[in-house]
Amino acid sequence: DPFSALKWNELGVWIKWAGDWHVAAACFAIAQRLQLLRGLPQNPLLEENAKQLELVMTSTGVDLGPGTWWTTGKASGKDVANQVNVALQHELTDDVLQQLVNFL
Repeated sequence: DPFSALKWNELGVWIKWAGDWHVAAACFAIAQRLQLLRGLPQNPLLEENAKQLELVMTSTGVDLGPGTWWTTGKASGKDVANQVNVALQHELTDDVLQQLVNFL
């Protein structure tokens, strides 16, 4: 379910361990955004995963990129759509992808 914050968090954990920190950061940012938009309380596990990745990235001098999309106001529909497709390793149908990007 592309609208599940828990699934995006889980995907972010797997991708982080695979070594693609930018895509993992995008997954955590999407999960956090979904929680916020649904009016759900912050998920401590999700927040901790995002925080740990941010610490690793900043301590090694890696730009946070997608991890700061909504906190900096730099989220663009095209960037979000590209990261969603990279994270899922296949493209969602245009209709489902557009619904997700519009929701975010």
